Amino acid sequence: MRELSTTEDATKDSEGSGRVKRCRAGSAHPGKRQCRCSCRASPVVGRCFYNPSVTLTLADLVGYTDRDLDADLARWFPDASPVHVPEETRSVAPFLERLAPADATALAALDRRVRSGRLPQFLDIFDWSYGFEFAENDCGIRDSDYTTELTDDDVYSVGADGGGNLYVVLANGQVAVWFHEEEVLEGGTRFDNLDVFLWSFVRYRAVRAGKLERSEVEADFLALGQDGALEPNLGLLKFMK
Repeated sequence: MRELSTTEDATKDSEGSGRVKRCRAGSAHPGKRQCRCSCRASPVVGRCFYNPSVTLTLADLVGYTDRDLDADLARWFPDASPVHVPEETRSVAPFLERLAPADATALAALDRRVRSGRLPQFLDIFDWSYGFEFAENDCGIRDSDYTTELTDDDVYSVGADGGGNLYVVLANGQVAVWFHEEEVLEGGTRFDNLDVFLWSFVRYRAVRAGKLERSEVEADFLALGQDGALEPNLGLLKFMK
């Protein structure tokens, strides 16, 4: 079973240590929102100061990547090294055409930031983890049923978990973990879309870095009900300490 890395921030350097090159046996692998009541909502936890029972919904997070990601990263990771990927990194454009409009908007917004050279490092985004070419590196992709074979056209990788596993956006908009040891997309640790995944992961890293208290975000994590956050053994919430 996959184990989530608990190392702080990026343990791989920008020179590419931990590079995912081949994954056969024996290979090395390396927001703000407006509250629904009339008060001013907290930009950190998303809950109303005067009515803590008002929590985030998935609808509140639509557009988060383009609207609030920059501010969150500047707030909690102002000194993080910027992400750099080479110009020849796989284009996201063909994959965007397969996504629903909201999902395409989120991935396009992230892609612009990744390629700008100004995005703070928070998701192990490197040349070997962003826009990873599975076929070119002799890596298979199977769906969670361990039977259905997928191709590069069906996924786009956006980062890594620190243990050689990749976070990939699927054609249905979900974000899944590609578990490198079995070359399979996990079924029980997914996020409904990229906006909620990034909102969750930024706060996970902020808690791990001591910039945010778990108690400030736990209610929202529970309310959003994402398997990738709540799965008992591998969910982000388990490691937010």
